[in-house]
Amino acid sequence: DRDNIDKIKKAIIEIIDDAHYCNKKVKFQTITKANKDLLSELYKDLFVIEDCRDLYEYIYSADKIANLAGSQYQSKRNIINKLYNTYSNMKVKIIDSNDNEAIKKLYLNWIDNHSNVDEHVVNSEIKEFNLAIDNYEKLGLVGICIYIDDSLAGFNFGSIISNDTYDGMVQKGDYSYSGIYELLNKETANLLKDRIKYMNFEEDLGIEGLRKAKLMYHPDVLLEKYIATEVGY
Repeated sequence: DRDNIDKIKKAIIEIIDDAHYCNKKVKFQTITKANKDLLSELYKDLFVIEDCRDLYEYIYSADKIANLAGSQYQSKRNIINKLYNTYSNMKVKIIDSNDNEAIKKLYLNWIDNHSNVDEHVVNSEIKEFNLAIDNYEKLGLVGICIYIDDSLAGFNFGSIISNDTYDGMVQKGDYSYSGIYELLNKETANLLKDRIKYMNFEEDLGIEGLRKAKLMYHPDVLLEKYIATEVGY
């Protein structure tokens, strides 16, 4: 309605004024198509808007991830069943404070084996991760751990961001346990399916293997994202 449009225009002008005060141009990251269209309507010549496939978000039915029914998920059911058959001493549990140290250790091991970005960026991510774990309950996070032979094999957590959607924030597993990521997804969906309808697995960041893995789950929605950059400043 008109009142909301006026509020949005006022907010954008305040953002632009603040950026210019700091000698910066405005850049809106990861806006949706609806916001892209609105921005184009209100400020037709002020922003260059680009499609950003690497930031598209993958959204799935929670029931679909929990059940993995049908031939398209046969391979995922097989790998999960093989994991269960290989390791009899397996425990799936909701994360609590007793898991903190094991989670931090697995996360650092994963970072050491996979990270090839700037050390400053890595250290910042580790700091943010530790803050999240240390304040897990205060932040309202939810997630699970999977232990195999009393060793943490994988974990994930996120938050319920609306009355029907879970946003998966962090997921890490020990690749020596084939199928650990598939099991994490399935068990998280089982935990939450009575509270939510959808699971947002977020973006793939243009990482080829990650994109392939997310597409193999056949998203119900591939949420388009755009970047809007101010011109002429």
